[in-house]
Amino acid sequence: KDIEEIIGTIKYDTFKTMLKYEIERLKQTDGNSNICAIHISNPNEIYSSIGSEAQKGMLKDVVRVIRSNIRSADVISFQDSATIIMSMYEIPKKIAKRILEEIVSILERLMKTAFKGVDIKFDTSVVKLDHTVSHELHMHNLTKDLT
Repeated sequence: KDIEEIIGTIKYDTFKTMLKYEIERLKQTDGNSNICAIHISNPNEIYSSIGSEAQKGMLKDVVRVIRSNIRSADVISFQDSATIIMSMYEIPKKIAKRILEEIVSILERLMKTAFKGVDIKFDTSVVKLDHTVSHELHMHNLTKDLT
C-alpha cells in the first residue's frame, strides 16, 4: 500500500486502464508506443539489508529519477515493490530502450552512493504496443523475463 502513495505514480489498475485506451488509440493511428519496466532483480536481499523506512525512501528516489528522465505525459506505476512500469508513448522502441538504459545508469550510480556495500541490480524490459494484442498479454510480455 505504501508504494501506491509515492508521489509521481499512479495505481497499477489505473495504469492497466490507460494501457487499454492507448491500445485502442493505436488502432486508429500509426503511432509508436511502448511500455517499459525496471525491475530490482535482488529485492529480498536489498530490502532486508536496508530496512523498511529506507526502502520507501529508495523507491521515492527511484521514481524521482525516472520522472525527471521521461516526459510529463508518461506515467509510472508499481506492479509490486520490485517492479516499476511506465509508459513511453509516441516514441520509437529504440529510443525508449536508450532512455531506459540511461535511467538505470543513473539509478545504479545513485544506489551505490546512497547504500554503500549494497549491490542493487536492475533488469529492464521494453515492449512495443501492438493494437492487435490485449493489454494483459502486453503486461505479461513486459514482465515475463524479469522475475
